Amino acid sequence: MLAFWVHDLSPFALRFSGNFGIRWYGLAYLAGFVGAAWLLRRYHRAGRSPMDSGAILDLMTALVAGVIVGGRLGYFLLYQPAAFFSDPLMLFRVWEGGMASHGGMAGVAVALWWFTRKRPESMLQVADIVLTTVPIGLFCGRVANFINGELWGKISVVPWAVIFANTGGGPGPRHPSQLYEAALEGVVLFGYLQWRFWKTDV
Repeated sequence: MLAFWVHDLSPFALRFSGNFGIRWYGLAYLAGFVGAAWLLRRYHRAGRSPMDSGAILDLMTALVAGVIVGGRLGYFLLYQPAAFFSDPLMLFRVWEGGMASHGGMAGVAVALWWFTRKRPESMLQVADIVLTTVPIGLFCGRVANFINGELWGKISVVPWAVIFANTGGGPGPRHPSQLYEAALEGVVLFGYLQWRFWKTDV
């Protein structure tokens, strides 16, 4: 019998009390936004983006708002509509968790529209640039999914399988699909998009 690792990681980087504290998932979002802003500044300094520091600040403000509001609304409207309509203020209790990636994508689309409505660049032009920064957030988010013990894969007996019994995965070992996605959506996609971005004529 193989000795599979039993997932026992805490979702909190720092817990203050009960269900309130600094979560790894929140830090993943922060890392994604900071990484995106750093890349956008690097693009501008290299002459590959028309957005200067002021524009980047405006864009990142819009993107942060779009991701958070869209992600929260998407989660509650798609997965907990009854609870949301009975207590709409739960939207603001971000420490309780709850985000939907498709809601976040819709929020980003709205943010890009808002940002470009009075700029010379089209929404698609800015989206092409922003897209190259997304894998940073995807990587951090999937690692946070693994720490949270959520979105695990199918039952497996590969040596690196993990038992997610403490987070609802049952007693059997499962593929750590979060880490597969971190590698493919994060590392591999980031490398490909960066290669295309820097090799493509402006």
